[in-house]
Amino acid sequence: MNEARFMPLQEHVDDLTIHLLVDEKFMKKEKGSTMATVFFIHGAGSNHHNWFYQYQELALNPHLTTITVDLPGHGLSTWFREKPSPPDVNHYALVMLKLIEKLSLRNVWLVGHSMGGAIVQAMALKVSSESPSFVEIFKGIIIIGSGSHLPVSSSLLRLLETNPRVAMEKLIKWSIYKGIEDENPQRYRDLKNMAKKIFSRAAPSVTLFDFQACARFDVRERISRVEQPIGIIVGQNDVMTPPTLSEELGRSVSNSLGLEKIPHSGHLVMLERPRIVNLLLKKWILEP
Repeated sequence: MNEARFMPLQEHVDDLTIHLLVDEKFMKKEKGSTMATVFFIHGAGSNHHNWFYQYQELALNPHLTTITVDLPGHGLSTWFREKPSPPDVNHYALVMLKLIEKLSLRNVWLVGHSMGGAIVQAMALKVSSESPSFVEIFKGIIIIGSGSHLPVSSSLLRLLETNPRVAMEKLIKWSIYKGIEDENPQRYRDLKNMAKKIFSRAAPSVTLFDFQACARFDVRERISRVEQPIGIIVGQNDVMTPPTLSEELGRSVSNSLGLEKIPHSGHLVMLERPRIVNLLLKKWILEP
């Protein structure tokens, strides 16, 4: 079986060191290449391992190259020297735009999960309003388990602040569709262990910041301004970002690729049902 090769990189953006994983084709890509770059952005309290099944498979496609990043303070990336205030996904969006500019990327597809979905929306809006020349760099956007606003309960925010260990246990439980345990108990245990490893790498203060930023996020009145095509994926049993949020987003975008609700899956749909998610990604990105 073929396996893609990847290389870890570190790029400096302002006072931050950003860790990213790129595939071998990216390192060999010639200047001016028209090959599409799939740029993955993870969600709150997470890191690039969220996308393990996606970057492994998509990197095998000869027409695609993949980049997956650790946001500031997540995974191996450093945190802001001075904590941004107030918490806002736009702080992350600006760093990601600067990173894309530094890497001289073209033909970029942004793919974001949960808070990452909010970040890619913020990036697209910032570009359309402030950097029109940047618009042509982005070919499309795929938003997974997210919405044009991301309500967070005040009780969860308090728990993240006062008892982050218990909060994390609840987040892991809510992130995976419980029905998978009946379907395949070992698979369910594996997914929980994978989620624990992913979520354990961010400091509690960073995870709290992320959820506070999600609570503030709301682009319902502006998302229709994004001109790029937008595809939406959500787990039908997602209790963290319910399908109603994706449906609302889908009604608001001006250039829709479609909304796909994946049965028997929850918030971590790209880990729970990778084959279906990967087929959709390739369909939207590769089909003219």
